[in-house]
Amino acid sequence: MVQRTYYSELANQTQPVKNPTGPVSAIEKVLRGGSWDARPFFARTVHRRSSFPSPDGNATLFPRTIGFRCAADVDADAAVSSGSVNPANLGLAIPTATPATSGAGAEATPQEAGTGNQ
Repeated sequence: MVQRTYYSELANQTQPVKNPTGPVSAIEKVLRGGSWDARPFFARTVHRRSSFPSPDGNATLFPRTIGFRCAADVDADAAVSSGSVNPANLGLAIPTATPATSGAGAEATPQEAGTGNQ
């Protein structure tokens, strides 16, 4: 349960090597992965860092690089082993999305609507 995992530099000095439980409480929390605003390398689930939780739940005080991911099962034939991924190439050759021509999200931009905001 990542959202309730605390971080402490001193915790592992007294914890067992196998299956450490971590500190009972601390100031910082462990964050795993990234968000829509993170570079692909940092959006991986193996990326860890510590951060102070937002004291009052105000999202403007919380970093934009924290988020969540939706996941789905993949066809076993299409899976790529993690050993064959080169971190230096992550984020390269990402296809761009074509703009929607109708339906939700296809509203005109201010430039297209002729509002004068160029």
